[in-house]
Amino acid sequence: MTVSQLVGENARLNINGNDVPLGLYFFVLGLTTSGKSQAKGFLRRTVHNAYHAPDKNPDCGDDLSVPALLDVLRARPKGVGMMSSDEVDGTLQKMREKGSWRSGDLAVYTDIYDGTVPPLIRKGQ
Repeated sequence: MTVSQLVGENARLNINGNDVPLGLYFFVLGLTTSGKSQAKGFLRRTVHNAYHAPDKNPDCGDDLSVPALLDVLRARPKGVGMMSSDEVDGTLQKMREKGSWRSGDLAVYTDIYDGTVPPLIRKGQ
C-alpha cells in the first residue's frame, strides 16, 4: 500500500493507449492480537508523513459509504486514495447481504478500479 500511495500520482501504466494509474488492494489477515492494527497504523503514518499538505493527503478515512468515497475522489481528480478498515470481515459480510447499504459497493469498486470516477448528476443540476 505504501509504495502505491507514494507514487500513485506520478506512476501510470499505458494499457491499450489509456493512461491508467497504479492501484493496489490488499488484505492483512491474522488472528486477534496478532499485530494487524499496529501494521495498519505504521502504513497510515508513513503515508501521512509523506504528504505534508493536508489537501494532498490520500487518506479517505475508514468505513466510507460509496457516495462519500466518490465525493472524496471527485475532489482530487487523478489523485491517490487510501481507505482502511480494521475489521474487514463485517464490511465484506454487509456487501454480500441483499438490501444492505453496502450491497452495491463491490460493483462501484470495480467501476472505479481504473481511476475513473463517474460524475455526480442529480435532478435539477
